[in-house]
Amino acid sequence: MKAAISVELLRHLDQNHIAYSIVTETGGDAYPATPRLARKRKQLEAVKRWFYHDWRRIEPKLRTSIVEGISVFLSLLDDNHL
Repeated sequence: MKAAISVELLRHLDQNHIAYSIVTETGGDAYPATPRLARKRKQLEAVKRWFYHDWRRIEPKLRTSIVEGISVFLSLLDDNHL
């Protein structure tokens, strides 16, 4: 069975010694048990939103050009030239 994670659910499972596993990317709204997990989930959702609604809509040739430009810029910062 799958359920959205919440503090109450985790507390109930732990108090009743019920075995469980946490699966990420369930696609539903989850309520992480800690502020850190909530922040990480928001960051992931922001990246997914950017990727699917912004990046994927750019023309493939332009995306390639952007990636190549970033690659050249980062290679200038690389101290270990192989």
